Amino acid sequence: MGDGGGLVNGAGAASTGTNALGIASVTRTLGPAAGPHSDTATVADLPGARAVFSDTAGALVTIQVGNDFFRPQIDSVPTGSFIKFVWGNASFIVRITGVGRYGYHCVYHGGVGSGVFGVIVTE
Repeated sequence: MGDGGGLVNGAGAASTGTNALGIASVTRTLGPAAGPHSDTATVADLPGARAVFSDTAGALVTIQVGNDFFRPQIDSVPTGSFIKFVWGNASFIVRITGVGRYGYHCVYHGGVGSGVFGVIVTE
């Protein structure tokens, strides 16, 4: 298991073979805490061969969407956060990686800065 918690292929550590083209793959699920996460891959037959993989887990903010509303409408989040818009059983996730103000609106009930809209501010 790498830094930051989480799982590789559903376990704390993973070992995998290669396909006919010599390609190996694993799935890394980041841990629950926001912040840096990393893993190192090595090749048993090549001493010193290493590849380091890293990502930064962001906070998850959920915005409920309904007829004529977003809730919360305005939210301030850390840069790198994931924003999950939820309408009934459907959802859409976006990750905001830059500092700034990001507006969103309902195409049926408003426009940029009017009607049903919101602003996400990243720090």
